[in-house]
Amino acid sequence: MHDAEEFPGLSRRAVFQVTALLLAGAVIPGCATEISEPEPDPLIAQRELALRDARAAAAQDFSDTEWAAAVADQRAAHATALDTEIRRLARPSTDTAETESGDGEPDGGAAPVSTTELEAYLEDSSRSARDAVSALIGYRAGLLSSVSANCATYFALATEQSPPAASVPDALAIAGDPGLDSLRTALEREHAAVFSYGVVAAFSLSERREFTAAGAEEHRARRDAVSGLLARAGGEIPLAAPAYELPVNVDSPVTAAELAVFAEQECAAAWRAVTERADNGDLREFSVGALTECALRTARWRGVLGAAPIPDPFPGELV
Repeated sequence: MHDAEEFPGLSRRAVFQVTALLLAGAVIPGCATEISEPEPDPLIAQRELALRDARAAAAQDFSDTEWAAAVADQRAAHATALDTEIRRLARPSTDTAETESGDGEPDGGAAPVSTTELEAYLEDSSRSARDAVSALIGYRAGLLSSVSANCATYFALATEQSPPAASVPDALAIAGDPGLDSLRTALEREHAAVFSYGVVAAFSLSERREFTAAGAEEHRARRDAVSGLLARAGGEIPLAAPAYELPVNVDSPVTAAELAVFAEQECAAAWRAVTERADNGDLREFSVGALTECALRTARWRGVLGAAPIPDPFPGELV
């Protein structure tokens, strides 16, 4: 039996009448095509992956209990955010899977999994969310870009495997794309990050020299890639300022690490904005890669500061 929610604008009686006619094989005047079920909301699959991961992380005591507890908490937060967005649009769906509490919270009961299996879950979830971003726009694209970056960061921290590098397709053309202004802002943030990393390098300990240099190189590579993209698109290309006002007074390795965290989070916010506003799917995919690199380096700098190297639950989200 069809539900009234599947036919917005029709009364329940009208739905019953339509359903009876369809079951009887009648032809409805004015209808030349069969009424088909709408496509399920693409966020439903992402919500179910988040619930799976949260349940798996909470189901067993892992050797790194702090890491597993953080995964459980943050993947539950992803499920709740996704569920809220699904309900906001209230898209009809043949998928009736609901959580027991009805609010995206995991309901427990998951079978224990190994650490390796949980890592594989996170890699799968990151890839799935990243692939979905290219077909979405606006807040939904931004939300999934943060989810993908978070899962990829957990996977990279656990396995010491780097996520796929952010790269720009050679033939990418973005002239007239509504995300150009956001891309220019991202370039400005990358210029500032390159400058900040020069300060960070001057005050970091010698054993962090290679790590710091790698971070600076990531930002230089993205700066150059975006400058090339904007040159092909035409219009304004922001140039680097001679100097930038720093948010902290850097005079030690600790304040240098704090500056690095700030620079990464500023860039992350800019890249999430690009995923939300760009029309071009390849540009959104590049932005997810950039956001992921920022999220991972933020977590690692937190480790340098003595905190647990845990990613932000929604990297790039402005709070």
